[in-house]
Amino acid sequence: MFDLRVWILYATKQGSVERCARYMEQQREGVIPWDLHDGVPPFIRPEDKIILASGVYNGKVSTMVQRFVTGHQGSLKDKSVSLLLCCEQPELIDKVVKDSFGSYADQIDHVVYGGYAHVPRKLNPIDRLVSKYFNRIEGHADCLAYDNLQGLLSAKQGQKA
Repeated sequence: MFDLRVWILYATKQGSVERCARYMEQQREGVIPWDLHDGVPPFIRPEDKIILASGVYNGKVSTMVQRFVTGHQGSLKDKSVSLLLCCEQPELIDKVVKDSFGSYADQIDHVVYGGYAHVPRKLNPIDRLVSKYFNRIEGHADCLAYDNLQGLLSAKQGQKA
């Protein structure tokens, strides 16, 4: 019998999603973060769990994650698939999921809010400056939802949220 592996397939612009994936990797053996910018991960077994992870950009999940789902709906239909979203407005997550995935949204086992982190290292210098300015005005700070990430790791395969 194989140990259950959890693939975190992510795409991130600002780094919050990668921080969540790396945190989850440290919390449990068998968690494998995979940046979709590096292509499709090899060797996902039928019993492996998949967590799709993305930031929210203009009210939608990243294009990379959407493309992965569109291109792999056949192989995903029998898998336990969860979604981890990082954004500043968790109250909009249900709308974001429906707008991003349409009818596939009903096949997602869990949708979890991962929090957000401001002034990311991946932004270009001008975007970093703008982000710092607005975050200072609005009083934002880094805020990853560690309890939500732990809950996602402990959820049973196939269990609906």
